[in-house]
Formats: sequence, C-alpha cells, structure tokens
Amino acid sequence: MNKQYFEFIFAMTEREFKTRYKRAIFGFIWVLINPILQMLIIGIIFSYFIDIPNYFIFLFSGLMPWNFITATMTRGTPSFVSERLLIKKAKFPLEAIPLSVIFSNFIHLGVSVFLFLGVLVVLGGGGNISLVFLFLSLIWLLLLSSGLVFFTSTLHVKFRDINFITQAFLIVLFYATPILYDLSLIPERLWFIFYLNPLTSIVMLFQCSFTGQCRLNPNIVGVNILIGIIVVLCGVIVFRKNKRNLVDWL
Repeated sequence: MNKQYFEFIFAMTEREFKTRYKRAIFGFIWVLINPILQMLIIGIIFSYFIDIPNYFIFLFSGLMPWNFITATMTRGTPSFVSERLLIKKAKFPLEAIPLSVIFSNFIHLGVSVFLFLGVLVVLGGGGNISLVFLFLSLIWLLLLSSGLVFFTSTLHVKFRDINFITQAFLIVLFYATPILYDLSLIPERLWFIFYLNPLTSIVMLFQCSFTGQCRLNPNIVGVNILIGIIVVLCGVIVFRKNKRNLVDWL
C-alpha cells in the first residue's frame, strides 16, 4: 500500500458521495430528514407500549448504526456489478469499490452522531454521553460492516440472488436486533438470537453511549465479538480468493 492507493480510495469515496446526491434539491440534508422521520414515527407508536426512560434517545441511538448497516449492505452488495463498466475499462484495486461505499456511509453516520451529540448537549443530556463507548462501537461497526460487504459483494458477482437474499436478511435482522426494545423485555429462552447476532452488542453499546444506561451482557458481548471476527475473516478470505475471477464473472 502506498500514498496513491489511499488517494484512489479517497477519490472513489468522494465520487460515491457526490453521485448519491447528484441533482437532489435538498442534497446532504436527507442524511438528517430520513432518520428523524423514522425516529418520530416509530417512537410515537412504540412509546405507548414500551416503558423505557428517554425512549426517543434510546431509539435514535439504535437507529443510527442500523441505518448505516442497511445503507452499506444495500449499496455495497451490488457495488461490483454496478461498477462493471469501470472495472473492465481501468485497472485499479478492486477493494476500492466496496470500501468507497462503506466510507461514504460512515461519513453519513459520523455527521448524524456529531449532530445528535450536539442536540443532547444543548438539551442538557450531555452528562450521560460516553465518548469511549461511542468510539469503540464505531470501530466495531466499521469492521463488521466491512466483512459483511466484502462477503456479499464478492458472492453477488457470481450469484445474483445474493442481493435479494441480503434484502430479506436485513428485514429479519432489524427485528432480531434490540433497536425498538430493550433486551430485558425478551424471555431468556430467546436470547440465543442475540448471541448469534453480532449487531446486538454494537447497538446496545451505541445506546449505552448516549443514554448512560448500560445493559450489556458480558456473555452476549463475548459471543458477538467472536462471530464478528469470523464474519470479517470470511469477508476478507472470500474476496481475496475470488478477486482474480471478478472481472471474468462480470
């Protein structure tokens, strides 16, 4: 890796970022509008059924990492196929394509986090914020999403059903992740779902970062970390093993 390598990834990230908001009247403002509307609609409905202190803060802090994963998986999975003309015309590090999607969405997440922190401080809720937990959760989320996207985007080049499978998987994953509800509301006999879902601890760590109410289960965290490592390794291995064949498959 050299300076040109990182400059190219930066250029691809900038290109992905600009392409998304090309000819959009409100442009970057959509980064804020969509999650706020999502929080308000879900929050107003579920706040009547779920008794959690500061539920809107709890909800929004869980929606931020979830929206990042959703956007990254949705745009990242078909990224090689979407950029097939560019791949066939020029020779460059292929990993730059999924990485540009990941980093572009990570910028969106960073803006959301920064603005949310500002709102909480202005409203007097800054005392509950843990920047250490927030930093750890961001790094963990970035690594996990990278593993997932490299895995699905590589397989999607050869098996186009992967994109549809990913969409269905995200629907199930949303309800299997403690975003709308607290883990304590779920019977322990069903906790195996959260052990197997590496997003569980990431979302709970986000919620802990903003609400100051940490309900992390050490056993679940340990298993989630192990599964997360496996996901990252699988993504890297699958990509490296099939990297030379991607152009032919396209």
